[in-house]
Amino acid sequence: MTSRPDLRPRSIGENLDAGFKLFTSNFKQLVTLAAIILIPVAVVNAVISTAAGNFNYFDLISDPENFDLADELATFVGLTLLTGIIGALGSLIVQAGAVSVIGDSYQGKQTTWREGLSIGLRKAFPVLLTGILIGLIAISLLIAIGIAVFILALVSEILAAVAAFFAFIGLLISVFTLAYVAVPALIVENLGPVQAIGRSISMVRHRFWPTFWTGFLAAIIIGIIGAIVSSIIQLSVTGPALFSATETGELSGGLVFASSAVSSALVSIFQTPFLAAVGLAVYFDLRVRLEGFDLELLARELEQSTGTEATPDTGSDPFGLDSPE
Repeated sequence: MTSRPDLRPRSIGENLDAGFKLFTSNFKQLVTLAAIILIPVAVVNAVISTAAGNFNYFDLISDPENFDLADELATFVGLTLLTGIIGALGSLIVQAGAVSVIGDSYQGKQTTWREGLSIGLRKAFPVLLTGILIGLIAISLLIAIGIAVFILALVSEILAAVAAFFAFIGLLISVFTLAYVAVPALIVENLGPVQAIGRSISMVRHRFWPTFWTGFLAAIIIGIIGAIVSSIIQLSVTGPALFSATETGELSGGLVFASSAVSSALVSIFQTPFLAAVGLAVYFDLRVRLEGFDLELLARELEQSTGTEATPDTGSDPFGLDSPE
């Protein structure tokens, strides 16, 4: 039996399983790290939503003439964007810290949530820039597709509509997949945002569809679980309010926004580290396949990235990731 976590080529199912084991093996550190960041984020978003979202949903039905739909729609969009940005910033810190914690665990080193939080805060800005650059790339490609579709529409509107649909789906899949391991590359190899994106593209292009299906299935699985949990949380809060609203005719939009913000943050405490674990498993799988990556190289790269001494552990494998001899 091997004496260290096994870095070897893995199938789609094995990468999902490895991500799950890495998440559960570091559960306490990862969930604590996520909770320290995302619970305050939930509180802030709930306060903002409650303060700014005190409109009555039933006014739209009972008194539509005096209901300012444009104003309420602007409030909804504004609240969604503001709380989404705050939540995204919190998730980026968690993601950066989680990648560091899980990367250390591949060597058998236990990193505390405090160390992960420190690295997450330090790497949050580069990770944010990486996300912004990926978004700008997607927008640029979307504009190019829009121009091509407009030209095609001059010939055939039906053909243009079909082309637009498939081009949009292809764009989503391509950007999601090619940038899938940009954050792990940024953290582990201590790269800049542009370098990390280029690094991700250069590796993923050799294993495009396995990478896509691994990331897609991970997102679907955790998304379904998260949706169920989030629905239960929101119904437990808004359910009594709905019953009360049938008698009083009042249902505060702020309550709905606040319960949504809280439930999303609580679910993200588990979702974000899990998705980071799967992404890191895919990243290591690609490097093993393409570069013969091993633990000694991982230790050197993490030492350079985090500024801490990191050496491979030669003890027993604590994560159940070893393959049989």
